[in-house]
Amino acid sequence: MRAFSLILIAFAFALGCVAQNQVPELYFEKRGGVRKKFLKEGSRVKVVMMDGTKYRGRFNVFEDKIVLEDQLINLNQIDRIRIRNTESIIIGATMVVGGSPILATGGYVIAQSLLTNDECARSCGLLVGPPLLVAAGALLIPGVFILTLGLKHSHEDWVFSIRNPEKPELNKAIHNMFAPETYLDPE
Repeated sequence: MRAFSLILIAFAFALGCVAQNQVPELYFEKRGGVRKKFLKEGSRVKVVMMDGTKYRGRFNVFEDKIVLEDQLINLNQIDRIRIRNTESIIIGATMVVGGSPILATGGYVIAQSLLTNDECARSCGLLVGPPLLVAAGALLIPGVFILTLGLKHSHEDWVFSIRNPEKPELNKAIHNMFAPETYLDPE
């Protein structure tokens, strides 16, 4: 029974690995071939076109183009792509949500200490309030930067192509159109 369970777990793991590799992906290659990145279909991106039009959302692959906001986008018309991964969204939002009540508390303590006539309460409020504001700033400022910034990939520095595991001949043909000297055959 134990051997059957191990075989079943190994089969489920192998099936998951094979199924995961069958998803088309957006392939980024740094000009010069130094760095490479893959972005699975369905990932969240922001695309800025050469004419300044912006599209946001989860992309899908259609042949040698991507579909974003119901628009079919040619890869050679893309100026830059910004990637926002889930981890940065969670970390940034947690920092902002955690820093906001601290900011409110620090502001409240300072305001109440300035409105009171008691010298002891005023001194305590002015001693406690500013460190709370500093702590809030230490959380809020990086949190906002993490939420607003993302990994930007410009067409000047990166070559964009589609990798479709179901059609390896399409992968090579598409890549040869953009950068034939940098194509790496996966086989």
